[in-house]
Amino acid sequence: MKYIAHFLLTLVLATQIHAYNDGEIISKKRYQPEHYQDTPKFYQHKISANVYEEYRRLYETITDLEVLDIRYMSDGIPVRGFIVRPLLTTTTLYPVIIYNRGGYRDFGKLDLLTICDYLCMLARSGYMVVASQYRGCDGALAAD
Repeated sequence: MKYIAHFLLTLVLATQIHAYNDGEIISKKRYQPEHYQDTPKFYQHKISANVYEEYRRLYETITDLEVLDIRYMSDGIPVRGFIVRPLLTTTTLYPVIIYNRGGYRDFGKLDLLTICDYLCMLARSGYMVVASQYRGCDGALAAD
């Protein structure tokens, strides 16, 4: 019994060392849109390959904005989100817009078209935009 208690205490302490706080960004990288053939089948029914590839080419020409693909913690679960902002200078602070998407699970999720049409437009107007998927979307473990 003593060994089991010691093991459980060690396990609890070990998990606490690597615990992240809610809202803490755990990864951040430049957003790279997926290829059309890698998008979900339901997505391919709403948009053609030609239109999607046109948006991919448009996205690749963006030089005035930083588009980040992030993961942050929510109730112990990593959730995908995006930060879109004008290229930062050391002296510029931007107001923040929190973009809340609609839909349910993958329906209405943030995608390349939303990023190009809405988030980039807002960032070009002088805002930093923070947008989030729902938990359970894009491979997250839980559901909202």
